[in-house]
Amino acid sequence: MQKCLNCRKEFKYTQVLYSIVGQFKWQNVSCNYCGRNHKITLFSKFLISTSIIAFPIVMIQYIFPDPPLFAVALLWFAAWVVMLLAISPYFIKFK
Repeated sequence: MQKCLNCRKEFKYTQVLYSIVGQFKWQNVSCNYCGRNHKITLFSKFLISTSIIAFPIVMIQYIFPDPPLFAVALLWFAAWVVMLLAISPYFIKFK
């Protein structure tokens, strides 16, 4: 988990997760100890967005090419998004 660049205290998991999915927009994370605001880096935004959208689209074309399996593909996509959002606070970098 990323730490504050000012006081070196670690951010809470829920605080970072809310900065990703809170109100469906990227939000700054403010340190609970020193109050400094941190922005998510552009590379982290790109990595999360690409992982959520582009990677599953490509994989679904190869794993589930038949239309009858579309419901299974949607379930796979939903599980992918939930799993990715659950682990993303450990990989996001702030500036």
